[in-house]
Amino acid sequence: MITRLVSVAFVLGAVLPPVASADPSAELGPVRFEDGKAHVTLTTRDLPVLDPAGVRVDIDGTPVHAAATVAGEPPQRRAVLVVLDTTGTMSGTAIAAARGAVTDYLSALPPDVHTGLITFTSHPELTVPLTPDRQQVTAALARAGTSGSSPLNDAVAMAARTLAGVPGARRLLVLSDGEDADGGASLDGTLRMLSEAGVIADVVALDVAAGATAAGRDRIAHGSGGQVLTVAGAKAAVFAPAAPLRLEVTADVPDELSGRDVRLTVRVRAGGTEVVAGTGTRAPDRRGEVMPAVPTWLLHAMLGVVCTVLIGLGWLLSGRRACRHALSRRLAEVRRYRVRDRSTPAIGAVHSRPLLVRLSLALSERVVSARGQRERLELELDLAGVRLRPAEWLLVRFGTGVVLGVVLAAASGELLVGGPFGALLGWFACRVFLKARVAKRRSSFGEQLPDTLQLVAGALRSGFSLPQALDGVVREGSQPIAGEFARSLARTRLGVSVEDALAKAAERMECQDLAWVVMAIRIQREVGGNLAELLLTTVHTMRERATVRRQVKALTAEGKMSAYVLISLPIGIGSWMFMTRRDYLEPLYTRPMGWAMLAGCVTSLGVGWFWMSRLIKVEV
Repeated sequence: MITRLVSVAFVLGAVLPPVASADPSAELGPVRFEDGKAHVTLTTRDLPVLDPAGVRVDIDGTPVHAAATVAGEPPQRRAVLVVLDTTGTMSGTAIAAARGAVTDYLSALPPDVHTGLITFTSHPELTVPLTPDRQQVTAALARAGTSGSSPLNDAVAMAARTLAGVPGARRLLVLSDGEDADGGASLDGTLRMLSEAGVIADVVALDVAAGATAAGRDRIAHGSGGQVLTVAGAKAAVFAPAAPLRLEVTADVPDELSGRDVRLTVRVRAGGTEVVAGTGTRAPDRRGEVMPAVPTWLLHAMLGVVCTVLIGLGWLLSGRRACRHALSRRLAEVRRYRVRDRSTPAIGAVHSRPLLVRLSLALSERVVSARGQRERLELELDLAGVRLRPAEWLLVRFGTGVVLGVVLAAASGELLVGGPFGALLGWFACRVFLKARVAKRRSSFGEQLPDTLQLVAGALRSGFSLPQALDGVVREGSQPIAGEFARSLARTRLGVSVEDALAKAAERMECQDLAWVVMAIRIQREVGGNLAELLLTTVHTMRERATVRRQVKALTAEGKMSAYVLISLPIGIGSWMFMTRRDYLEPLYTRPMGWAMLAGCVTSLGVGWFWMSRLIKVEV
């Protein structure tokens, strides 16, 4: 059983990739936070050159965007070429000793040093070019055989030429058991090449007993600034450990991690390995920070847009008013000096509008027509008593939205919040204004109806017919009832009965009292009776109902005011706190618990409004 477990563990260890863990040769400095970014310094020791482009950062396991730059001067590149004698005299213990010396030397080298291998028998050969992978050198070393003569100077000269184009510090490690033999290069020429390339050569003498025959190798070592070493002392020629390498790492911090204890982990490639370093820190709470101020040029641009919109609206409204005044003045002159032969004088003058206004109206006209809202807007504008066409009303709504958006953005200093909110507020405020005007005119119509019906009853008693009495109301009455009755009389001239015309007016103004009056007139027409007395009785009933309605309104005024205050108080205070102390309210819309509380608040306000509106609503 134990054997099986050991086998499974061995297979898993061979198949599964190694898990990256924190490297003791790398550490992170203190984390600094600024403008939603984390800044940290990664310090590495005894590692190959790091790749700043391959830096990866995760915070609490979440990968984030990161960038890195090398702090200070970039590290100097270092390289070593091993020159190994593989002639026939190296067979047996000599080549074994050389392999052991090279292996120890490579293991003692700092990780950032690149290595290569040159072997020479009858002629030198670059077996392994410079590479950070030392396993290639070790493998080639194991495959090296022994044969041929010893062109030592040629091999050293090749190594000098190979390292001549490599920047940074460069060294040679020469391992041989004899002097140059059958080589084409002279010793002086070889030393001159080493000096010109700036390469230091260290020589490992494998035949220490034959010191008298090592004069050439000694000159190679001492002439280039190196030293002659024994097999056991080969490690003394290695480079010193590299200075610590520092990377300045910058990573984005997601807003959802604000105010939390997090762990920041940095991963970077170093040669063929991955270096991992991590540290714990606390992300600052940025949810209460004020958004950057709106640039001055943007404020100027918004003010320019506001001025343009205001000027356009002024031209539009003043043009319409001037046109109406000119038309009224000309009609008055025509009526005063008109000719009795019923000739039709030329009336009015052509009013030319500015090009910008005409283009805006044309675009607005196309929008209204495309959406199929013309009939509905014309009806609402007529009911509200607003003397604008649908296209002009759409421009007014758009201009109001732009003006309020710019004003709120400039007042709050938050373009992305104040601008859209002000635009929506202005757009819907115009809609509310139109609805309020319609409701006010309908209410005024209902209040004027009893007095108007009393005038109609008086005219009927004087001997006038019902259409004549309504015509007198149109001439002497006030708006809006005079205009609605004028519309009804116009329908009667087109063949519609008086009852149907008044019923249409009652439907337009949503007046139940006038609908009852129409019903009473129709009954009187069918069964007969005194219409004037019927109308006076109806007027008395209306006034009694109006009295009761006003009493109920007075009694429920306190409840209505309470409802208005209780509903508007949390909305007003919340809006004020959002503008002045956003950090205090931000948890309400940045955390799940806050969302739940907001939903409960909105639900409670809706239920409370519905309940109080039902309590104070009394039908009369």
